[in-house]
Amino acid sequence: MKKSGGKATRDFSNFRHTIITDSDYLGPRAIIDGRYKLVVHEQKKGGSKQELFDLVADPAEKANLLEQQPDIAKKLQSDLHVWQTSVLHSLTGADYRK
Repeated sequence: MKKSGGKATRDFSNFRHTIITDSDYLGPRAIIDGRYKLVVHEQKKGGSKQELFDLVADPAEKANLLEQQPDIAKKLQSDLHVWQTSVLHSLTGADYRK
């Protein structure tokens, strides 16, 4: 596709990530599902800090509900991992035609 001036409007290359490793799931990340938001931060000493917020009752995200709502946190952790796996799978090129 070209725009005026002759420069392609889709002027990029797809990044290919050939191998998925455990470290690909690390880094700051968050997921929102309805009223709840799970935020995950890696700690310098290893492990992660997690926070769960009720965006309806606490739009300023001040009250961490992780201990009070462990089932919701666990579901969001799972959903986040499934989404990350899907993205990483896509980056390997596995879901594109050759």
